[in-house]
Amino acid sequence: MTPESIELLGSWKLLSVCVWVDGELVDPHFMGERPAGFIHYLEDGRVAVLIAERDRPPVEGRRDRLAERDRAQLYSTFTAYAGTYSRDGATVVHHVDMCLYPNDVDTDYVRKIELDGDRLVLATEPMSSRDGSLVIKLTWERVAPRS
Repeated sequence: MTPESIELLGSWKLLSVCVWVDGELVDPHFMGERPAGFIHYLEDGRVAVLIAERDRPPVEGRRDRLAERDRAQLYSTFTAYAGTYSRDGATVVHHVDMCLYPNDVDTDYVRKIELDGDRLVLATEPMSSRDGSLVIKLTWERVAPRS
């Protein structure tokens, strides 16, 4: 573990998910006004991420017998993945071992880091969209360790 990776250790609570296009904020509430989520950076180099829209409505029925529309609603309002991570300066790479979206297993999520005290901003690499160069920025706040 590098000394700079130590800054990331611990649990972080999601505060916001924003979408930027060509350097301009276009959607300050991409996962709703109060998204729910946690990212955990562990000393052994593992990372786990859970993100959901807050206040998702309950669905009818047992988990293994949900209607297709309920499954689609749950999938579209939640994401999760886990793996290992490595850091190099202002970049962290999440090496995905398991993911809600199976196509991303064995890929890397590269994130630019802005760290200011107990606030962490992780920004995706720019992605081409029909509107321009799109970047998603997730703002996290460090969670105090349990006593």
